[in-house]
Amino acid sequence: MEVNHESARASDWGDASAGGRQPRIAILVLGCLLTVYDRCIKTIRATWGSKAVDDVDIFYVYGGQSASPDPQMVDIEHLIGRARPQLQDHEVWASGDIILCGAADVYAGQPDCILRKRLIAFGYLAHQQRYDFVYTVCATSYVDV
Repeated sequence: MEVNHESARASDWGDASAGGRQPRIAILVLGCLLTVYDRCIKTIRATWGSKAVDDVDIFYVYGGQSASPDPQMVDIEHLIGRARPQLQDHEVWASGDIILCGAADVYAGQPDCILRKRLIAFGYLAHQQRYDFVYTVCATSYVDV
């Protein structure tokens, strides 16, 4: 993948009312299948994540590699509405606003899973070259979109 090393100041984007192009923004919400985080994601979807904003897309990122059943975790099949895809390291499965990454979902399955999920999802979006900015937050964050 070729990388363009040019940079731009925020002021270079111009004002939309003056005919300048608005930057496209992706917000990656680092999710987790633990029930406490599932409640956080549901709250995001009911509050700031429910607002449609021009040029802003929100994605919910999970580790998609199989994990041992745990009563403290929601079923990934229920979350995505189909059987769990078989993902190898660094692979991605995406549908709608859900991105499953080829990494574990929780620390117990892979100590660096949070970093891996973030980097894999960022790479997936960067490869699409649709976004000018990618903002990553955890599931307990509030974003004023």
